Amino acid sequence: MASTFTFSRGVIFGVFLLFAICEGGNVIFCKILNGSLEASELAVSPNDDVSLNCSVVPQGVRASRVTWTGGQRNYSKDIVSAPGLWSHLRLSNISVEDAGKYKCEVSNEGHKDVCAITLQVNSPPYITRASGYFTTSPQVLSVGDVSVFHCYASGWPSPSLVWLKDGKEIRNGDADNSYVLRKQPGGLDLTIFYVRQTVHEGKYTCVARNQYGKKRHSILLSVPDFLVMQPEVRTSVRQVTKHKNEDALLTCAGQNTPGETTVVSWAFNGTDLPLENGDEFRHVMDFVYFEEQSVAKVNFSLLIRNITERDTGTYSCKALTLTGVDSDTIFLRLVKSDLPPTDFQHDVFISFSSLDYHWVRDHLAPVLDRKRINYCIHSRDFVVGKAIMENIADSVYNSRKVLAVISKNFMDSRFCREELEMALYRCTEMADSSLILIRVDNVDHKRLPKTLRRRTFIDYSSATERGVWEERLLKHIEFEKEGCKFGISEPSGSTDELINCLDEANV
Repeated sequence: MASTFTFSRGVIFGVFLLFAICEGGNVIFCKILNGSLEASELAVSPNDDVSLNCSVVPQGVRASRVTWTGGQRNYSKDIVSAPGLWSHLRLSNISVEDAGKYKCEVSNEGHKDVCAITLQVNSPPYITRASGYFTTSPQVLSVGDVSVFHCYASGWPSPSLVWLKDGKEIRNGDADNSYVLRKQPGGLDLTIFYVRQTVHEGKYTCVARNQYGKKRHSILLSVPDFLVMQPEVRTSVRQVTKHKNEDALLTCAGQNTPGETTVVSWAFNGTDLPLENGDEFRHVMDFVYFEEQSVAKVNFSLLIRNITERDTGTYSCKALTLTGVDSDTIFLRLVKSDLPPTDFQHDVFISFSSLDYHWVRDHLAPVLDRKRINYCIHSRDFVVGKAIMENIADSVYNSRKVLAVISKNFMDSRFCREELEMALYRCTEMADSSLILIRVDNVDHKRLPKTLRRRTFIDYSSATERGVWEERLLKHIEFEKEGCKFGISEPSGSTDELINCLDEANV
């Protein structure tokens, strides 16, 4: 006679019971019940005793065979049975090793059924260290790499898994979508796309946690500096001054620029110039890649033939590599030969940070206004719509003096530093001692360009000089001495006279 067997579970004096019940019928099958609900798992704690009882009912009906399989221990001595009626498996002092699936197979007249239950043992998580499921530490990656960090954990209840970067939880899409988390059976994979040193280098920690404890595994990721060097581009001068119909050669130098993965280019007033040379633009580009002390470098140039007014403006040289992009600028200025060297539009161009505007308004401007000194400031006199570098060049070259209000704010400002560098270039090019420095706070002189660190300046921030700063300033601005009025042409005096003149102007 065919029989059907189902499992039910009960507890008697702390002992777990599993029953296989014969219900009768033509087909053998079984169900595992937890009370009145179907169940497939039984969770116990370490050191518990578990009894699994597979029975055949109603009385008088016999199965030809009842057997147990599953588990890791040898429990042949723990089975007590009544042939054809029931079989009882007792597991004492449960440990984590006893977790797994246990099966009771009941057969009768050529039919059989297997009832199974999974025994889970409550335990804190532990990290799986099998190959393919575990990422060792440390990890060293190159820029642009794609890497997968694995973390798999066991324990019961099944632990939750999270990844941390330097103590902060990682979520899908973090770091500009370079982090992707993928759940796996028993694990959580972290994929890092396009590795970058500044973004991804650090300590990664996988945390597995359940109600009985937690476990961590950390991976140190490093991206060595030599693999992530950003390109650097610099010009030799900030400004080139030429006469009409002359040729102008603009040069730039770059480093961390391997020839096989670097593209250099030029732009004029923000518009890229064609990479191919052409007579229409009268531009000739040249470049050479080389290596110096294991550093990849490039020198590149732009030759502009027969310059006219339309060629004046800002030229940008740029190097693009796999690790980044960098650029620098050169301003090309045309000298008008019919303009007298001393025909200036302003007496003074005041270069200052907008954060120091109140000092200029309350302390400096009243001094200049009382002496009716015609001064130029960017907030009032820069031409709207004109390129910023062109405005700076016009202000520097069309003013008899350039007064730089040196401060922490000034040195933090890119445009202030551009104005200062252009004023220094004018001093060198025209030998006119036009640059005046006034310090208004305790900014470190080491932040100044090297050529200015030994220069004498008016120190408004000094209590001892506070009473005489106006007199010294006016002496600089109103300083006129025969032999010190230099224009575009070379000075007429001797070199010694020029040095004496410059020294006197910067007392």
